[in-house]
Amino acid sequence: GSLTHRRLEVGDGVTIDCGTTYNGYCADVTRTFVVGKADDRQREVYQTVLDAQLAAIEAMEVGRPRGECAARGMEVICQRGFADYMVHGAGGHGIGLEVHEAPATHGDEPWVAGNVVTIEPGVYIPNWGGVRIEDDVVLTPQGPSILTSVSKELLEV
Repeated sequence: GSLTHRRLEVGDGVTIDCGTTYNGYCADVTRTFVVGKADDRQREVYQTVLDAQLAAIEAMEVGRPRGECAARGMEVICQRGFADYMVHGAGGHGIGLEVHEAPATHGDEPWVAGNVVTIEPGVYIPNWGGVRIEDDVVLTPQGPSILTSVSKELLEV
């Protein structure tokens, strides 16, 4: 969507993408919340994006092709009927000394222990709004570990 100066109203969904640095390393997080009570559609889209993100993170495994991660998340979004509303799929980007760096979360190259990436699926519906949930994730030999500590519960404010 485009930027406006319209005041937020009850029922609006708000997506905030923010970042910071700590000791030279970048962090990037996105959350979506609702002003007032979320309606059924907002809850459905939010749950779809959350389930897609969790599926994508779960697919991160040392030696597995990186693209399987985003594909797993996109599969969830497609199964729920929102295929036409994925703007950038269900992957993300590498993050570290730069906010956007290698490795990519797509392609056939394998995951390597120590990779740090964002996983940030999103669903954006014209004339309605969008939902994105983004976390920073490090891949350990035992599997993915989410570095972001912000709650992923749908916030109603």
